[in-house]
Amino acid sequence: MARRKATGERIGVLLTNPGGPGDSGVDFVLRAPTYFSPDVQARFDIVGFDPRGIKRTHPITCSPDVLARQPSAYPRDQAEFDRIAAYNRTLRKDCQARTGPVYDHLDTLSTVQDMDAIRRALGERRISYFGHSYGTVMGEQYAELFGDRVRAMTLTGTVDHSADTTSFFTDVAGAAEDSFDEFVKWCAGNPVCPPDVASVWDNALAKLDPDSQAAVAFRATGMLKGPQWPELAKWIPTISPMKMPVPPQFVAILCQDWQVRPQSYVDLARLTAAETQAAPHMRGAPEHFAAVGCIGLPPANNPQHRLHVTHAPTILIAHSRHDPVSAYPWAVNVRQQIGNSVLLTYAGWGHQVYTRNSCTRSAVDTYLTTLRAPADGTRCAP
Repeated sequence: MARRKATGERIGVLLTNPGGPGDSGVDFVLRAPTYFSPDVQARFDIVGFDPRGIKRTHPITCSPDVLARQPSAYPRDQAEFDRIAAYNRTLRKDCQARTGPVYDHLDTLSTVQDMDAIRRALGERRISYFGHSYGTVMGEQYAELFGDRVRAMTLTGTVDHSADTTSFFTDVAGAAEDSFDEFVKWCAGNPVCPPDVASVWDNALAKLDPDSQAAVAFRATGMLKGPQWPELAKWIPTISPMKMPVPPQFVAILCQDWQVRPQSYVDLARLTAAETQAAPHMRGAPEHFAAVGCIGLPPANNPQHRLHVTHAPTILIAHSRHDPVSAYPWAVNVRQQIGNSVLLTYAGWGHQVYTRNSCTRSAVDTYLTTLRAPADGTRCAP
């Protein structure tokens, strides 16, 4: 854990998580002065933690040799599908042996219990919470279980933990495609971009195998998160084969939180086709490899469900209209599931919301410090 004490008249604790799954909450607090406004730093002890299995908190450990044997995420028949399932079970057994018993308890529902243990350890009756990206799943489930212990909660880049397997991957694919389309619009007539950048992109990917296509699209999505459009424009003409980086903690946590288990080659082929239809330029969902990583594994500890929040105060959901990884419909769905919540839309681009401009920052700051939330449906101009 890390705590940066309030520099002024203290309200209480602001527990934070930057997402992932797999990002370090300790590192997030260490860079808090570059992220949170002076007002938030003055009023709150900003607290972060590395969730179980992450970095300083008993990190997941797996054999590099086993990781290096990862098969293609795009099997061509049932036999190759079966090899993926066998590999996933081998990897799970290896990571279990090297990590220890905590490996089977990485789900967000378990992490939420840790969050309340942190609240008790700090001696706080109630806490405020700021969760970004996958950190919003932690916030949502904390509000379900411990809503009466929440003073205020802001969720940015929200994830909808009620999405079924197909919706999860087609929604994510659609979000990536939408952000790519916005990039193409920006490129029109811009000298930093190659002429007809979409065709240059499509032609480059057409020369690659499916796994390399996915790796390239994954890297591009990272640039769309910023968004770093000039960098993406300069990189596209240089595209070459790549290997997909697969952080074991990402797949391990996601597979314990999501019941994504294609049961056969036919199931996976249908999912892949639906993704590609939703994202013809981006070739599907950046998280496709995660679905493949769950094949053959035991059922999820904490499967998807609609939220049931009864005792929490007003929750502020802030989301970019063109978020490449957290689909905008997810924020709308979560707003509908949490009756006592409001949705603030940044009508622009990228995965971050709070730091985007004075409108988004002041709305969040005012809510956290005074509990006055913006009106539901408020929009901040890009």
